[in-house]
Amino acid sequence: MRFHLLPGERYNTVGVAPLIDGLDFGAILADKAFDANWIIEEMQECGARIVISQRPQRKHPIAIDQEVYKWRHLIESFFCKLKSQLFINDLCLQRLHQLAVNLNRP
Repeated sequence: MRFHLLPGERYNTVGVAPLIDGLDFGAILADKAFDANWIIEEMQECGARIVISQRPQRKHPIAIDQEVYKWRHLIESFFCKLKSQLFINDLCLQRLHQLAVNLNRP
């Protein structure tokens, strides 16, 4: 498993190349943010199964396995829970720090 963090103002597709470089995989599951011709072409060259939700304006839609696409939701939900838990933990640490600072005031 690899992670490639990007600044929030960048397109998601910018982080794809470093993630897939040198990996052997059978499929890519992604949402519409990754519906880019170069990604699809590269996945086809690798022989990977493409399960990317298509943008409505795509001229030549690609058939995707809707059952497999449901797995993407499970993965996304997991990371959403992880991010919210990290946010809650960070918020608690900030509150504890504020409490410690206030307790040390004369």
